Amino acid sequence: MADNTTLPGTGDVIASDDIAGVKYQRVKIAHGGDGSATDTSSVDPLPVMSQPGTQLLVSGNITASGQSVSCDVSRASNVVLMMNTSSLAGHNCTFEGSLDSTNGTDGTWFALQAIRSNANTIEGTTGVLAATPAYSWELSVNACNYFRVRSTAHTSGTATWKIQRGSYATEPIPAAQISGTQPVSGTVSLGAATARAGFLASAGIWWDDSSTALGANATFTGTSRDLTVTATATAFANAATYAMELRVSAESDQSGTLWLEVSRDNTNWRRVKSVATAAVSGGGQYAEIVHRPSWRYARVGFTNGATLQTRFSIGSIALAA
Repeated sequence: MADNTTLPGTGDVIASDDIAGVKYQRVKIAHGGDGSATDTSSVDPLPVMSQPGTQLLVSGNITASGQSVSCDVSRASNVVLMMNTSSLAGHNCTFEGSLDSTNGTDGTWFALQAIRSNANTIEGTTGVLAATPAYSWELSVNACNYFRVRSTAHTSGTATWKIQRGSYATEPIPAAQISGTQPVSGTVSLGAATARAGFLASAGIWWDDSSTALGANATFTGTSRDLTVTATATAFANAATYAMELRVSAESDQSGTLWLEVSRDNTNWRRVKSVATAAVSGGGQYAEIVHRPSWRYARVGFTNGATLQTRFSIGSIALAA
């Protein structure tokens, strides 16, 4: 048989498709409000909803312990709930979800956490309520089948619970953010006596280079130090470790210059750093040098100014890390 059908009497031709002797009518889709019809095309495509459907508010009363207010959340991502009352005493509820409940009562239930709308307070129960709270709760019910708020204690009065379901994806505990000062509780336990909280230690060797006061314009030249730390009687914790940093400081009652010399062969020396002392408020004169060695040997020194010292101290430390 041929496609299309001619109506008797009028001769109008109706579009149809012949499939194995059976004709199926062809219909064009149109859209529009009452009294209008617009043919669907690439210019006027079929309108679709760009937002999720609205879900009705669920409301219920609890007047005794063990009662609950539940709702189907299989098409919801999160819920916001609030409680109103005009007279209430000893009311406490828990928030629960279920993967297999079919009516809000049967099935297996488990605890859920919610966050208060006015604070970063995350809780699985309401706590004892005796009046309408100044906040609501929000929580994720993503992948749950049913949600309920269930009374675990109730002395008297009526608690009216209202649950609004949302369709947009949210965080597991929405809007929970750290702000301000947060309380921390618990005990911090340190191990052996060498353990320190907030302290990093490295192997090092300290030398008290000199404490002999210098005359006017006199110079102190320190002992040569092998920064593989094998030329002294002391070694790092790991004998194969080389010094990564050398720190030098000097203090005196008179101004002067702290300096550092290095050598590749322990014979020929080159002065690579020199720092004049600076006055310290309430103290004397002080200078320091921090050096990351690339030559094997180093020695420290100090040249006094034009005035005889009455006190002087210079020291250094080689650090492994």
